[in-house]
Amino acid sequence: MWHNTLVDAVLRGALLIDWTLSGRLVEHDTDIELDMTPTGNPAADALLARIAAEPERPLTDWLRDEESTLAELVETLVTNGVLVFTYHRLGQRHYFDPRGFELLPLWTRLCGVLEGSQQEEPPVVALAVLAQLLGVLASRASAVDDDVVAQAGDLAGLVTAIRDFGAGRLAYMKLMVAANNTPVS
Repeated sequence: MWHNTLVDAVLRGALLIDWTLSGRLVEHDTDIELDMTPTGNPAADALLARIAAEPERPLTDWLRDEESTLAELVETLVTNGVLVFTYHRLGQRHYFDPRGFELLPLWTRLCGVLEGSQQEEPPVVALAVLAQLLGVLASRASAVDDDVVAQAGDLAGLVTAIRDFGAGRLAYMKLMVAANNTPVS
């Protein structure tokens, strides 16, 4: 099944942020404590199993893992009505969010965070960084700066790792597209 490694990395980052916010993942100076109790979410539980198999592996390495997180999450999102399947073409399945225009106020708020015109709580800052990496925001901000990331408080280290990995992955993808002289879809 097709998957986008940047999207997969951002989704793994979202799971790590969610675990941190819920107290399941606590980062200490010398190690990370992670509650390995299954969550009931297939994607989260698959990631927990992979982390349990390699407990010495650094947290940022899990952002680079090539396992497909998107494929694991989509089925649950469709079952819960968050996404609706629209069609299948060229090995890719396409979905849409049925909430449509209900999301516009959230997009506006996230753009305000990225542009530095709005202060927010750490979870909103983390969401803004993830959305920016996925390219779903029409923000004038080209990259998330350190002042914005600092608003994430205890999440700042994790958000920085996700931002930096995502920015590096995007640069790599653009180079590959330029080298192959193929348009980005």
